[in-house]
Amino acid sequence: MRLADQLLIESKEIKDNEGKHEIIRKIGDYIYKRVAEIKEICSVEKYNIYFNGKVAIGKSTAICNLFNLIDEDKLVVGKKLSDAMLLKTASGRTTVCETIFVQIQDSESRIVIEPTKLEDFKVLIKEYCKMITPNEINNEKIISEELKRFIENMLDIPTSIVKNEEKYNYLKERLLENNTTDKFEETLLEFLNYEKRNKTEHFCNETNFKQWLKETYENINDGKVSESPLPERITIYLNKRDIDLEMPSFLNKIIDTRGIDGGERKDIQDAIVDLNSISIMCDEIGGFGENSTILNILNQTLIKENQDLNFRVFIAGIEKGNQLEKANNSNGNREMGKKQKIGEATNKLRGINYNQDNFIFYNSFYGIDYSDKEKIYELDFIEYDKEKSYFFEAVENGLKRMYTKYIKELTGHLENIQFLNQNSITKEALNKLEQCKEIVYKARLEVREGTYDFVGDFRSEIMSEHPSVLRASVNRMGKYYNFNLYEMVHKLGGEEFKQKCFEIKTRMTGEINGIFHGGDKIESICKQSLESKIDSEYDNYYKKNRESYFKITEEEMYNSESWEKPLTYWGDGTGQYRYRVCEDLTVEIRKKNIEQALNQLQNTELFYEEILSFLDF
Repeated sequence: MRLADQLLIESKEIKDNEGKHEIIRKIGDYIYKRVAEIKEICSVEKYNIYFNGKVAIGKSTAICNLFNLIDEDKLVVGKKLSDAMLLKTASGRTTVCETIFVQIQDSESRIVIEPTKLEDFKVLIKEYCKMITPNEINNEKIISEELKRFIENMLDIPTSIVKNEEKYNYLKERLLENNTTDKFEETLLEFLNYEKRNKTEHFCNETNFKQWLKETYENINDGKVSESPLPERITIYLNKRDIDLEMPSFLNKIIDTRGIDGGERKDIQDAIVDLNSISIMCDEIGGFGENSTILNILNQTLIKENQDLNFRVFIAGIEKGNQLEKANNSNGNREMGKKQKIGEATNKLRGINYNQDNFIFYNSFYGIDYSDKEKIYELDFIEYDKEKSYFFEAVENGLKRMYTKYIKELTGHLENIQFLNQNSITKEALNKLEQCKEIVYKARLEVREGTYDFVGDFRSEIMSEHPSVLRASVNRMGKYYNFNLYEMVHKLGGEEFKQKCFEIKTRMTGEINGIFHGGDKIESICKQSLESKIDSEYDNYYKKNRESYFKITEEEMYNSESWEKPLTYWGDGTGQYRYRVCEDLTVEIRKKNIEQALNQLQNTELFYEEILSFLDF
């Protein structure tokens, strides 16, 4: 940080020096702001590490083994492997919500629940009732397995009852007087008494802490704690004396995100952009680098104009058994299998600004031999621990590469600042910058002629969704985890900006590069600063456009009035559900002047204005 502090002082002297030419002062100002940004990035001492991946990929199992969430008494020969994991890790959907792990030292270990809102819970019960009611045409499965399991445990439905009609009859006979069905949903809500499920903190009162943690966490996840609500998020605070998470010094919190089932996942995108985050994108070995939702998330966040985010994003191949040894052309060699998989994934990541050094592979049970029924028959803790060390070293090496990159960048800035301090701008450089200004003017005029069919893309996105998924989103005024309408519009905001700007900007920078070809040192500094300014502002306005699209649409449409008519369409016998919802939402967009508000943002115009302002001297 001493290098950054020195640069802040020297660049400030230049930007505030009225004796310097205006363009030199602007370059000094740009360098000052960039150095301040780098200093902020490098000032993070501890990161929150996010584990993202599809349902049943093995995230929770990996977290257990990486962070000592293990019952050592059960990780022995002859025991069942999954019994040693302190997080429930049965195959299939297991975690009902995002779970955060925090290491503490001064207070008691506890599990804290952030509850699902009552209105959202009512929507779930409405959908569950329709799902199990016989002869209902509304009974397509739109509730995830973990939520269905949670609700049925709350309702005390025996696991021996499997068919929906049997569940319906069981509840009707048990809860409804005179077997009337017109108040089925109301009766279930009355029985569940959700408002009274207000116990949101759980403390250990038992001698065996690990057993308490395993059972309590599983019961909370499964809806078996009668006094607790459906969690929106769970935070587990672990005192070091109870469990030492053995986190590397550069980590702060561990976040096991909700499994990726589809949708845009703005929560994961926001985490990637957060300076305090490390994002582990967990992927299966068989289709390594092929998960469409992960690729979509990375495509929206890791744009080439931003060179700061990709050091803290890792794609991790979660190996089960000896999959890497069996990979094509691996010849039974695990390291060769890794290289083959990296090659396959690299091809899928073209167009995404992903750091090719940031691939990781992890096998939670490396060094452990076990049967098909998970019975452990051999343990090699040296190999098991080496696998954990490899994972954390790979993450730490990514951070080291980031610091090395910034040291190199800061050194370059210092060299440029010291040169500018001792030299003046040349007429040749000023002439070339004037030519650049004309190129930017021309690009801005070209952008003004561009159009974007927001409504067309909006309609295409809606029409491409499965009707049952769209219905679930309609039931929640557009906020369903597999199709969040506002997050979809957030994506369209980025696509609009790219469509209008990217190709024109690429040609513009190519022409600028040609103007400065073969120039001297001062011209080289002008070129570097201008190109960096262009990338910085592109990234800035790309993000602004996305957030503005999201905010404007949410503010205007997240209300019961906007969804009143679409809520009546499912099962009314008319058909064409998607088309009718699409038509109504299109009318709503125009009635609320959303398209007009989006067109008035002018972020593409403002992007070029920023560049012209930089060149105004």
